[in-house]
Amino acid sequence: MTSQADGADECDLVITGALIVTADEAGTVLPGSVAVQDGRIADLGPDGTIAARYRAGRAIRADGAVLHPGFVDAHMHINQYAARSALPALERAGKTMGHWKARITTADEVASARLAVLDLLRSGHTGFVDPGTVYEPDAVAETASQAGVRAWLTDPYVADRGHDLAASHPELFGGGFLRRWPRTTDEAMARVGGQLFRNREDGLVQGFVGLYGEASDSPELYRYAAEVARDNGVTVQEHLGYTQSRYIAEDKRYGRTPVQRLADAGLLGEHTSFVHMNRVTAADADLLVRAGASLVWCPYGQMQALSRPDAEPRMPELWRRGTPVGIGSDIARAGGLDALGTLAVSASTMAGDAVRPAEVLRMRGAGAARTVGARGLGEIRPGHRADLVLRWPAASEALGADAALETGVLGACGSVRTVIVDGAVVFEDGRPTRFDAADAVRHARASVRRLLESIG
Repeated sequence: MTSQADGADECDLVITGALIVTADEAGTVLPGSVAVQDGRIADLGPDGTIAARYRAGRAIRADGAVLHPGFVDAHMHINQYAARSALPALERAGKTMGHWKARITTADEVASARLAVLDLLRSGHTGFVDPGTVYEPDAVAETASQAGVRAWLTDPYVADRGHDLAASHPELFGGGFLRRWPRTTDEAMARVGGQLFRNREDGLVQGFVGLYGEASDSPELYRYAAEVARDNGVTVQEHLGYTQSRYIAEDKRYGRTPVQRLADAGLLGEHTSFVHMNRVTAADADLLVRAGASLVWCPYGQMQALSRPDAEPRMPELWRRGTPVGIGSDIARAGGLDALGTLAVSASTMAGDAVRPAEVLRMRGAGAARTVGARGLGEIRPGHRADLVLRWPAASEALGADAALETGVLGACGSVRTVIVDGAVVFEDGRPTRFDAADAVRHARASVRRLLESIG
């Protein structure tokens, strides 16, 4: 950062006249300005202070609107996003999601990803995590990069016991889907760590180690993946506890829960992350907290689990005990991406331990980033990445009574005016700046029609 003759520092961007919802641990909210330089937050404070201190290449007037950190969708099957409204049609035809996934092409993945990115931006998201269900990560990485959003990707369907999972979850398979999975442990191991080449400090797209999970990986495969993750300083993540019945069956079979067995093997730590966890015993909870593991909460999936016996979710409790928790849409089949905060409040209320709005706000930003080992995101503070969302001044939910509730839970798609990722404006006046929204929708519709016709 250079200084001018008048003593002011140069910066790339200043956002003035905002109500800054920092999403820090203290819940700080303050009126003022934010200065951005080289993709990071340089400073924030009262308008007059920032105006005297900085000269910006560009200024955006917030006119009193809320400015908050961008959300990260911590679990999004992005190549299946376009299938949201097709699922009922598949069910009526006696087909499963497996039939859809068996026929997805690279063009379909790109169409679905671009549609998802459009809705992510519209709902105040600046990034997403795909859990390893993209067949061509390069294509999705390019889609995310072109749009200017962050993405965390891993390798597709890393598992060596896929047939066991298909037998217990036939609703997820069909149509030859399993033929796209590894057939042996060696084939699965060969996929592990294939996306880690993306991990540059300044890269929008990052890689992590992923296993499909839900007991579809052998102990040998999990240990290998965990070692690769540790050696490379990244997270190893898998689905676990999606259905409590399978989790209980594993407990009965081995006399220990999956979490307990991983702890016994010395494989539970800060590098481990689990998605769903709709059953967490008290002993599991203690182990997760001590290990520093992270969790991804998919609230709609939790609500489905709560409709069946023996669900035991503990996301708010674990968050309060220091466990990083992120919130993910999974497949947003029951609401838009802006409904994630509402779903989290609803699901946790059903479970008997309602999450607080301030917790939701942090889970959707810093918490989500932590589940894939990312730091420096999810808060507005100097040194953090400048991933910012500016709402419209007339946003009806922004009444100034409870900023965390209004932003993290009630914030709607229609209230997002500007999205900034890594200091660059990628969404402005309700439209993406780097791709055409109408074109994205058109290609997604064509993809859905083709897939439905192909499945029959």
